[in-house]
Amino acid sequence: MINWNTGQGYRLIATLMRTETPDEMRNFLDDLLTEKEIETCIKRLNTAYQLSLGVPYSFIENTTDISSKTIARIAKLLDTKKSGYSRALKRLNPHGSKKGIFLD
Repeated sequence: MINWNTGQGYRLIATLMRTETPDEMRNFLDDLLTEKEIETCIKRLNTAYQLSLGVPYSFIENTTDISSKTIARIAKLLDTKKSGYSRALKRLNPHGSKKGIFLD
């Protein structure tokens, strides 16, 4: 488990929170993460979004390269009170819109 209560953990969180534009965030993430790590983050967030819409595990597994184990883990996280996925998705779609900011 990551200990976020360190100067280094706080610095990462503070830096992410202080980016002001999508381009600034893109540039920072391009510098911070590998292309594969960014792709993994994108796929996991998309999986959380699909699960929040009620898309079946089997469909997600068959149309992505996300493993059933990862899908199950994300589904479990979506059901927890402290779920970062749930909170993030609600902020992107505050009124429960099925489309919201997600264009595909």
